[in-house]
Amino acid sequence: MKILVTGGAGFIGSALVHQLVSLGGEVMVIDDLSTGFFENVHPSSEFHKLDICDPAFGETVVQFSPEVIVHLAAQSSVTRSLVDPAANDRINLDGTRTVAQAAVDCGAVRVVFASSAAIYGDPAEIPLVETSAKSPQNPYGASKLAGEAILAETLKPAGVDYVFGRFANVYGPRQSTLGEAGVVAAFCSRIAAGNAPIVNGDGTQTRDFIYVGDVVSALTLLIGHDLKFSSIPGADGPAFNISTGQGADLAELLVTLRQITGFHGVEEHGEPPVGEVHTSILSAEKAADILEWGTEVELADGLEAAWGWFKEQSSRI
Repeated sequence: MKILVTGGAGFIGSALVHQLVSLGGEVMVIDDLSTGFFENVHPSSEFHKLDICDPAFGETVVQFSPEVIVHLAAQSSVTRSLVDPAANDRINLDGTRTVAQAAVDCGAVRVVFASSAAIYGDPAEIPLVETSAKSPQNPYGASKLAGEAILAETLKPAGVDYVFGRFANVYGPRQSTLGEAGVVAAFCSRIAAGNAPIVNGDGTQTRDFIYVGDVVSALTLLIGHDLKFSSIPGADGPAFNISTGQGADLAELLVTLRQITGFHGVEEHGEPPVGEVHTSILSAEKAADILEWGTEVELADGLEAAWGWFKEQSSRI
């Protein structure tokens, strides 16, 4: 199968590409390397350094003619979306329109879109299900919700299938600490450098932490499943929460990391990020029922794998 992965030099994208290549897929990676890294690119994949908004993007996609496009490229920082909403929308809205049109033009069979738990906003119910109310609290979440609509509006009339993976808080090896890093990456990188981790807020913020390997297994199913996702009834029919269904607060996370890393100093505290929701836990029952998918990596095991990677990177500096 020929598969295009936008953002394939990034954290989740590179993990997915490595898996797809190992399964015999013919993979093209398009990434502008603004947050991804060339060293993450699998040597057996075809790589193009390209912005998804660049006019050459569509031509490149048509020439490759993928059967499936996995759209992971995004502006993913909540803080940056608040500071520069126009740049956020250029990448997450205009870029998604470009990807959708390229899928139509190249005759792709399916587009798999990386959406986000941020579309739900401050939850009125826990755990969140796919049909829960959508009330994004920041431009990033709003752009991810709009991205789902853009894909549906463009692809459905053309007969191209589409499916949305609404990711919880993904963590693991290769996660970047640039910009607004995930809290696991932020904690691990500081501890590996001999610094105290910084807890922004009081530490009671709760998240659904999912290991990157489990996200890759879900994406692999979405790529190759024989179900026509866009035909599932309801506006949220093609959407799947990709999550553990369990929550851990930042204080709990730090306790576990102390045990794993041997760090027993005093953490530092900062102001809670603007636009952040306090609690986010997503139900993955729909993915379990329809895809027969579930997570396999427990939080402690995933944190140990993430710590091992960050510790190794630190030793190379």
